[in-house]
Amino acid sequence: MARVAGLSLLVAIPGAFLVASRSQAPLGGSALLSSASSPLGIEVSNEYTASRGHPAAMYPSVTYGRLVEPHRATTLKMGNVAEDPSRSYGWTIAKSSGAKEDAVAIAGHSATYVFASLGTYAVTARLDASPDDPSQQGGNAVEETTTVDCKYVRRNIFALRTAEREKLFDAFKTLMTVDTAAGLESYGINYRSLDYFTETHLDRAARRDIDTMHDGMGFLTQHVAVTNELELALQAVDASLALPFWDYTEDIARVRGGGGNTADLWSSKLWTDDWYGNATHDDRHTVTKGRFAYQKVTRDRNATTHNPYGYLRAPWNVNKDPYLTRNHEFCDTTFSLDTWPSCEAHYNLTFSYDNWFDYVWTAGYAPHGPIHYFIGGFTHCGDLSTQFPMLDAEGLKSLALMQVGITKNFWRDGLFESPTYCSDDTPQDQCHLVCKGAAGEDDFAAAIVAKLLYYAENFYRTGLSDITYAWLDDLQVEDYEAFVTAFCQMSWYPGEQMEAASPADVSFWSIHPTMERLLHYKMLADPFVTKEWKAYGDISMTSYCEYSTTTDCKGHHGYDLTAFKSVVLDVETGDYAPAYLTNGEIFDHMSLEDYKMSYYYEDFSWPHCEARGVVFPAVSS
Repeated sequence: MARVAGLSLLVAIPGAFLVASRSQAPLGGSALLSSASSPLGIEVSNEYTASRGHPAAMYPSVTYGRLVEPHRATTLKMGNVAEDPSRSYGWTIAKSSGAKEDAVAIAGHSATYVFASLGTYAVTARLDASPDDPSQQGGNAVEETTTVDCKYVRRNIFALRTAEREKLFDAFKTLMTVDTAAGLESYGINYRSLDYFTETHLDRAARRDIDTMHDGMGFLTQHVAVTNELELALQAVDASLALPFWDYTEDIARVRGGGGNTADLWSSKLWTDDWYGNATHDDRHTVTKGRFAYQKVTRDRNATTHNPYGYLRAPWNVNKDPYLTRNHEFCDTTFSLDTWPSCEAHYNLTFSYDNWFDYVWTAGYAPHGPIHYFIGGFTHCGDLSTQFPMLDAEGLKSLALMQVGITKNFWRDGLFESPTYCSDDTPQDQCHLVCKGAAGEDDFAAAIVAKLLYYAENFYRTGLSDITYAWLDDLQVEDYEAFVTAFCQMSWYPGEQMEAASPADVSFWSIHPTMERLLHYKMLADPFVTKEWKAYGDISMTSYCEYSTTTDCKGHHGYDLTAFKSVVLDVETGDYAPAYLTNGEIFDHMSLEDYKMSYYYEDFSWPHCEARGVVFPAVSS
């Protein structure tokens, strides 16, 4: 057999990258499948497996050590036979599902190969007969075939190798700077700009009558879809990328373990210049250093949804600043550390609900929502004690923290109206939400106070215990007019993560994979008794969304289409393709008994939680 410069001869299909080497050591960890029953002991590894083990081993559909990742260099090795210079070794790799690819032949005891597409492949290792004497013991030809599954692997963002994290952020920056039309030309049919995701999410989450993305049963599956299509757009730029997850329960464990406070939440490397950037040291509450510094919010007064200044922001966000905003506080106060989603919150979500209805209704709030609150926050509040002299310190803090929902809810309830237009030279103080009634009208003032009391009680009862409501009960009737007058003139506004334009912030995109990963774990560790899209037991208790009394809850039924595409297996063709699916279809495709998504999560481990005495039981396939 011909050999050139120490490399064995190989035959490659067009477009595939592969290198064969007779002396290359494996990149990966142990291969438990090497045994007498596999005479050559095919081992499969990549740059992550040496330190992190084989990924996704807990999924029933994954054979340990037989998952490969597309467009990532994979090392193949014959682990049960030592390399003998007098023998010839070879590999054949053939696609066995979906669109056919020409088989690839590679010579060598080990080889590095890049799988080009999702699906299954037959990998055959071959040891030729001894050229000296095939009859000698061990000199006969041996062949072994195994099947590998090629899918993406989503990892903890802190586990990404530096080079991969840089590629991820660079690709995201491309989505920020290259519009969809230009990107389709340069990167192909799956490219979408960041504005596409922000605008679509904004249109569906900032409607006057309903939020089709949140506050209902469609929350999780709608965000599985938006995450999947964003991942697809990133892969159009760099086909090797998968979105990571940010397990934010690590942050609260770290801060609590160190005896810290809420300010320490932003000391993680996640918020450094080379990662998401940090806005805590800027009076404008924007990132000023790093690749995401001074990120401009797109301005388009012709967009379906925009704020009074024309920016792609929710109508109730009157912010005129052109840069993306992260406030981290609510009018100079903040929620307590106990509000940040913790190991306990994720454990309780996993093991407290045996039906999909109760689980999904809980998932959107305490285990997830506060992350957006802490990042986005509210600012431009002025001195609340001067504006609301009738309130004590408890009332002032609660009023500030209630901005988590009341500006949006009052606008949606028809109590607030957003200006249709504020010119560039309109000062921020003069561009604010306007009450649809006069503070001097007793009935209107009483209605405002009553509605505030309603929301304060609800916030408190749903876990936001920093918000109290006794101060509203104690508010004197003679103070209503002064209180409502000040309340109706506030020009406070949220950061993007606190409103419907949240996809504009890069930190948005690692939040929801964390919730999806937890759902996958739930399906393994404590499966649902019922997966029906209705209340368990008494169907009359079924509510599909918060707006069920005034709308048909579009976007939240099992049969409603998601707003974004998902890449799933087409069982008829055997290929993975993007498609608009219903909430119910996505939920079914995530079923671990018949898993059809294009990715797996690397692992289900929470060592930081175990250190706090919160133990997520280990699962295996």
